Amino acid sequence: MKKMISIAVIVMMVCALMVPVVASAAAVTPGQTMWVNCKNGGALHLRKAASTDSRCIANLPCGTKVSILEDSGNGWAFISAGNRTGYVMTKFLVNHKPGKYEITEKSEGFTSVTPYMATAISVKGHDRSVGLRPIPNKDSRSIRMLGVGDEVEVIAQGRLWSKVVDQVTGKTGYVATSYLQRI
Repeated sequence: MKKMISIAVIVMMVCALMVPVVASAAAVTPGQTMWVNCKNGGALHLRKAASTDSRCIANLPCGTKVSILEDSGNGWAFISAGNRTGYVMTKFLVNHKPGKYEITEKSEGFTSVTPYMATAISVKGHDRSVGLRPIPNKDSRSIRMLGVGDEVEVIAQGRLWSKVVDQVTGKTGYVATSYLQRI
């Protein structure tokens, strides 16, 4: 029994020591340059104080470059973006400028279109094309890779993605619009 209690105490001490290490991994550093990436295609609220209850000063679109002025703790940072300063949630900041297909669009933000057929086109001259994805984000796992010339039916469009029905599998998914050619 004493051995089990000793092991439990050791495990709890090791876990307690790991908490500051894990917490500091997500920390931001004053002077650091970061970019907004909302993961939903929307904008990040710049707030007057470090609270979701605080008044929104401005909306920062995905891809906005920000400078960290202070790590406010609890997942908030005091930042400057252009001529504005305020607080943002750090979980929406990344270390690199997000590419246009890294931003996820809201699936409910797609506009239905009169369905039309399109084919997948090559990516940078290769024989393979682009992923048919379950959500409109390049980091989501592909349902399948579309080959050059594979046909899809476009049923809705967002800013950067098209909602399509794959003619081979019958599955509905999303394809980056710039990799489709209307037929």
